Amino acid sequence: QVRNDLQSTLNAIPDVLLELDLAGTQHYVHAQRSELLVQPSDALIGKKLCESLPAQANATYLAALQEANATGQSMGRQIELTLGTQKKWFELSVARKVGAFSDGPRFIVLSRDISERKHAETLQQLAASVFNHTQDAIIVTDASCAIIEVNKAFTDITGFTRAEALGQNPRILKSGRHGADHYDAMWQQLAAQGYWAGEMWNRRKDGQEYVCMQSISMVRGADGLFRMRDNQPAPADESVKVAAGTLEGSNVNV
Repeated sequence: QVRNDLQSTLNAIPDVLLELDLAGTQHYVHAQRSELLVQPSDALIGKKLCESLPAQANATYLAALQEANATGQSMGRQIELTLGTQKKWFELSVARKVGAFSDGPRFIVLSRDISERKHAETLQQLAASVFNHTQDAIIVTDASCAIIEVNKAFTDITGFTRAEALGQNPRILKSGRHGADHYDAMWQQLAAQGYWAGEMWNRRKDGQEYVCMQSISMVRGADGLFRMRDNQPAPADESVKVAAGTLEGSNVNV
Protein backbone atom coordinates (compact mmCIF):
# COMPACT_ATOMS: atom_id res chain seq x y z
CA GLN A 1 0.00 0.00 0.00
CA VAL A 2 2.82 2.40 0.89
CA ARG A 3 4.53 1.65 -2.40
CA ASN A 4 1.30 2.30 -4.31
CA ASP A 5 0.79 5.57 -2.45
CA LEU A 6 4.34 6.64 -3.27
CA GLN A 7 3.87 5.79 -6.93
CA SER A 8 0.61 7.73 -6.99
CA THR A 9 2.42 10.71 -5.52
CA LEU A 10 5.17 10.49 -8.14
CA ASN A 11 2.61 10.20 -10.93
CA ALA A 12 0.95 13.40 -9.71
CA ILE A 13 4.15 15.47 -9.98
CA PRO A 14 3.95 17.57 -13.17
CA ASP A 15 7.70 18.17 -13.30
CA VAL A 16 10.43 15.90 -14.63
CA LEU A 17 11.97 14.16 -11.59
CA LEU A 18 15.53 12.84 -11.70
CA GLU A 19 17.91 11.16 -9.27
CA LEU A 20 21.51 11.98 -10.19
CA ASP A 21 24.96 11.54 -8.79
CA LEU A 22 27.55 14.30 -8.75
CA ALA A 23 28.88 13.27 -12.17
CA GLY A 24 25.42 13.64 -13.70
CA THR A 25 24.64 9.94 -14.04
CA GLN A 26 20.88 9.34 -14.13
CA HIS A 27 19.77 6.70 -11.62
CA TYR A 28 16.04 7.43 -11.77
CA VAL A 29 13.93 9.30 -14.32
CA HIS A 30 10.23 10.02 -14.02
CA ALA A 31 8.02 12.23 -16.18
CA GLN A 32 4.26 12.44 -16.23
CA ARG A 33 4.57 13.77 -19.79
CA SER A 34 7.04 11.81 -21.88
CA GLU A 35 7.32 14.67 -24.38
CA LEU A 36 9.33 16.58 -21.75
CA LEU A 37 12.17 14.06 -22.01
CA VAL A 38 14.91 14.02 -24.63
CA GLN A 39 14.64 10.21 -24.73
CA PRO A 40 12.36 7.59 -23.13
CA SER A 41 13.07 7.29 -19.40
CA ASP A 42 14.30 3.69 -19.67
CA ALA A 43 16.90 4.73 -22.23
CA LEU A 44 18.24 7.44 -19.91
CA ILE A 45 18.88 5.28 -16.84
CA GLY A 46 22.62 4.78 -16.34
CA LYS A 47 23.56 7.48 -18.85
CA LYS A 48 25.32 10.70 -17.96
CA LEU A 49 23.55 13.94 -18.79
CA CYS A 50 26.29 14.86 -21.25
CA GLU A 51 25.29 11.87 -23.40
CA SER A 52 21.82 13.27 -24.11
CA LEU A 53 21.90 17.01 -23.41
CA PRO A 54 23.53 19.93 -25.25
CA ALA A 55 26.80 21.13 -23.73
CA GLN A 56 25.29 24.31 -22.24
CA ALA A 57 22.40 22.46 -20.58
CA ASN A 58 24.78 19.82 -19.25
CA ALA A 59 27.07 22.50 -17.80
CA THR A 60 24.10 24.15 -16.09
CA TYR A 61 23.03 20.84 -14.56
CA LEU A 62 26.55 20.11 -13.28
CA ALA A 63 26.85 23.59 -11.79
CA ALA A 64 23.53 23.07 -9.99
CA LEU A 65 24.75 19.70 -8.66
CA GLN A 66 27.98 21.26 -7.40
CA GLU A 67 26.04 24.03 -5.67
CA ALA A 68 23.63 21.54 -4.08
CA ASN A 69 26.56 19.41 -2.94
CA ALA A 70 28.13 22.42 -1.23
CA THR A 71 25.00 24.03 0.24
CA GLY A 72 22.33 21.31 0.24
CA GLN A 73 20.26 22.78 -2.57
CA SER A 74 20.27 24.77 -5.79
CA MET A 75 17.31 26.75 -7.09
CA GLY A 76 16.43 28.75 -10.18
CA ARG A 77 18.98 27.73 -12.81
CA GLN A 78 17.42 27.48 -16.27
CA ILE A 79 18.13 25.42 -19.37
CA GLU A 80 16.79 25.46 -22.92
CA LEU A 81 16.18 22.21 -24.81
CA THR A 82 14.88 21.36 -28.26
CA LEU A 83 12.32 18.58 -27.91
CA GLY A 84 11.02 17.42 -31.26
CA THR A 85 10.21 20.60 -33.16
CA GLN A 86 9.73 22.75 -30.06
CA LYS A 87 12.11 24.73 -27.90
CA LYS A 88 11.38 24.30 -24.19
CA TRP A 89 12.68 26.09 -21.11
CA PHE A 90 13.11 24.33 -17.78
CA GLU A 91 13.93 25.59 -14.29
CA LEU A 92 15.95 23.31 -12.02
CA SER A 93 15.44 22.68 -8.31
CA VAL A 94 18.11 20.41 -6.84
CA ALA A 95 18.41 18.96 -3.31
CA ARG A 96 21.07 16.62 -1.91
CA LYS A 97 19.67 13.34 -0.59
CA VAL A 98 20.30 12.41 3.02
CA GLY A 99 22.27 9.19 3.46
CA ALA A 100 25.45 7.46 2.33
CA PHE A 101 25.77 6.01 -1.15
CA SER A 102 28.58 3.83 -2.50
CA ASP A 103 29.12 6.05 -5.54
CA GLY A 104 29.03 9.36 -3.65
CA PRO A 105 26.25 11.84 -2.95
CA ARG A 106 22.90 11.59 -4.70
CA PHE A 107 20.58 14.44 -5.68
CA ILE A 108 16.89 14.80 -6.42
CA VAL A 109 16.19 17.19 -9.30
CA LEU A 110 12.87 18.70 -10.31
CA SER A 111 12.95 20.10 -13.82
CA ARG A 112 9.92 22.36 -14.33
CA ASP A 113 8.61 23.35 -17.75
CA ILE A 114 8.57 27.18 -17.72
CA SER A 115 8.16 27.66 -21.47
CA GLU A 116 4.91 29.61 -21.15
CA ARG A 117 6.46 31.88 -18.52
CA LYS A 118 9.49 32.53 -20.73
CA HIS A 119 7.19 33.31 -23.64
CA ALA A 120 5.30 35.80 -21.47
CA GLU A 121 8.61 37.37 -20.41
CA THR A 122 9.62 37.70 -24.06
CA LEU A 123 6.34 39.46 -24.85
CA GLN A 124 6.89 41.78 -21.88
CA GLN A 125 10.38 42.61 -23.11
CA LEU A 126 8.99 43.27 -26.58
CA ALA A 127 6.32 45.56 -25.13
CA ALA A 128 8.98 47.37 -23.11
CA SER A 129 11.08 47.82 -26.24
CA VAL A 130 8.10 49.26 -28.12
CA PHE A 131 7.37 51.53 -25.15
CA ASN A 132 10.92 52.85 -25.10
CA HIS A 133 11.54 53.20 -28.83
CA THR A 134 8.21 54.13 -30.40
CA GLN A 135 7.85 57.62 -31.83
CA ASP A 136 4.41 57.80 -30.18
CA ALA A 137 4.15 59.26 -26.71
CA ILE A 138 2.86 56.77 -24.15
CA ILE A 139 1.43 57.41 -20.70
CA VAL A 140 0.74 54.62 -18.20
CA THR A 141 -1.53 55.32 -15.25
CA ASP A 142 -2.66 53.45 -12.16
CA ALA A 143 -6.27 52.71 -11.24
CA SER A 144 -6.80 56.24 -9.93
CA CYS A 145 -5.64 57.66 -13.27
CA ALA A 146 -2.39 58.99 -11.80
CA ILE A 147 0.50 58.76 -14.27
CA ILE A 148 3.07 56.17 -13.20
CA GLU A 149 5.24 56.07 -16.33
CA VAL A 150 5.86 57.93 -19.58
CA ASN A 151 8.27 57.31 -22.41
CA LYS A 152 10.76 59.66 -24.08
CA ALA A 153 8.42 60.42 -26.96
CA PHE A 154 5.87 61.80 -24.48
CA THR A 155 8.46 64.29 -23.22
CA ASP A 156 9.50 65.20 -26.77
CA ILE A 157 5.92 65.81 -27.89
CA THR A 158 4.32 67.41 -24.84
CA GLY A 159 7.28 69.17 -23.25
CA PHE A 160 6.54 67.65 -19.85
CA THR A 161 9.48 65.81 -18.28
CA ARG A 162 8.99 62.39 -16.71
CA ALA A 163 9.38 63.89 -13.23
CA GLU A 164 6.75 66.52 -13.99
CA ALA A 165 4.28 63.98 -15.35
CA LEU A 166 4.53 61.30 -12.66
CA GLY A 167 1.62 61.47 -10.25
CA GLN A 168 -0.36 63.79 -12.50
CA ASN A 169 -3.61 63.04 -14.30
CA PRO A 170 -3.52 62.92 -18.14
CA ARG A 171 -5.75 65.99 -17.99
CA ILE A 172 -2.51 68.00 -17.80
CA LEU A 173 -2.82 67.87 -21.60
CA LYS A 174 -6.36 69.24 -21.51
CA SER A 175 -6.78 72.32 -23.68
CA GLY A 176 -10.02 73.61 -22.18
CA ARG A 177 -11.70 73.73 -25.58
CA HIS A 178 -14.11 70.90 -24.77
CA GLY A 179 -17.10 71.30 -22.53
CA ALA A 180 -18.76 68.85 -20.16
CA ASP A 181 -21.04 67.52 -22.92
CA HIS A 182 -18.00 66.33 -24.89
CA TYR A 183 -16.62 64.32 -21.95
CA ASP A 184 -20.05 63.04 -20.90
CA ALA A 185 -20.61 61.62 -24.38
CA MET A 186 -17.10 60.12 -24.39
CA TRP A 187 -17.58 58.36 -21.04
CA GLN A 188 -21.07 57.14 -21.94
CA GLN A 189 -19.76 55.49 -25.10
CA LEU A 190 -16.80 54.00 -23.20
CA ALA A 191 -19.14 52.54 -20.59
CA ALA A 192 -21.48 51.11 -23.23
CA GLN A 193 -19.04 49.94 -25.90
CA GLY A 194 -15.57 50.00 -24.34
CA TYR A 195 -14.31 52.21 -27.14
CA TRP A 196 -14.39 55.87 -28.13
CA ALA A 197 -12.90 57.80 -31.04
CA GLY A 198 -13.17 61.44 -31.94
CA GLU A 199 -11.45 64.76 -32.37
CA MET A 200 -9.62 66.16 -29.34
CA TRP A 201 -7.71 69.35 -28.71
CA ASN A 202 -4.72 69.03 -26.37
CA ARG A 203 -2.20 71.50 -24.98
CA ARG A 204 1.56 71.11 -24.60
CA LYS A 205 3.47 72.40 -21.58
CA ASP A 206 4.37 75.60 -23.43
CA GLY A 207 0.68 76.29 -24.03
CA GLN A 208 0.66 75.37 -27.70
CA GLU A 209 -2.57 73.64 -28.65
CA TYR A 210 -2.93 70.90 -31.22
CA VAL A 211 -5.83 68.88 -32.56
CA CYS A 212 -5.78 65.12 -33.05
CA MET A 213 -8.11 62.24 -33.81
CA GLN A 214 -8.11 60.41 -30.51
CA SER A 215 -9.23 56.85 -29.75
CA ILE A 216 -9.67 55.23 -26.34
CA SER A 217 -10.09 51.51 -25.78
CA MET A 218 -10.94 49.91 -22.45
CA VAL A 219 -9.02 46.74 -21.60
CA ARG A 220 -9.64 44.43 -18.66
CA GLY A 221 -6.38 43.68 -16.85
CA ALA A 222 -5.31 40.47 -15.13
CA ASP A 223 -6.66 41.94 -11.89
CA GLY A 224 -10.14 42.16 -13.43
CA LEU A 225 -10.13 45.97 -13.49
CA PHE A 226 -10.80 47.99 -16.63
CA ARG A 227 -8.02 50.16 -17.99
CA MET A 228 -7.92 52.35 -21.06
CA ARG A 229 -5.54 52.79 -23.93
CA ASP A 230 -5.81 56.28 -25.39
CA ASN A 231 -4.31 56.80 -28.83
CA GLN A 232 -3.89 60.43 -29.80
CA PRO A 233 -2.26 61.01 -33.19
CA ALA A 234 -0.96 64.59 -33.27
CA PRO A 235 0.25 66.95 -36.01
CA ALA A 236 3.44 66.20 -37.93
CA ASP A 237 3.05 62.45 -37.32
CA GLU A 238 3.38 62.93 -33.58
CA SER A 239 0.99 61.07 -31.31
CA VAL A 240 0.15 60.54 -27.70
CA LYS A 241 -0.88 57.14 -26.43
CA VAL A 242 -2.29 56.97 -22.96
CA ALA A 243 -2.72 53.70 -21.07
CA ALA A 244 -5.11 55.21 -18.55
CA GLY A 245 -6.27 53.84 -15.23
CA THR A 246 -9.40 52.03 -14.15
CA LEU A 247 -12.68 53.49 -15.39
CA GLU A 248 -14.06 55.19 -12.34
CA GLY A 249 -16.70 57.41 -13.94
CA SER A 250 -16.88 60.61 -15.87
CA ASN A 251 -15.10 62.52 -13.11
CA VAL A 252 -11.81 61.20 -14.57
CA ASN A 253 -11.10 63.19 -17.71
CA VAL A 254 -8.21 62.66 -20.09
